[in-house]
Amino acid sequence: GEHKWLVIAYIGEFAHAAGATDPGALALQLCLLLDGATAGTHVTGDPSAAGAARAAAETLIDAAIG
Repeated sequence: GEHKWLVIAYIGEFAHAAGATDPGALALQLCLLLDGATAGTHVTGDPSAAGAARAAAETLIDAAIG
């Protein structure tokens, strides 16, 4: 609910400050990665999802900021 939107907005502020072309989209994508990594680790017990999410986040950030 509301807390998730606050987190997305917070991350969006950092994305904006970093020069992302679409800070809102990047923030949403990064939050989805976080949620997916958290859920994946919880379901499988395998913490490697965090590393995969980090690599994906770096790719998204590089693409958004150039």
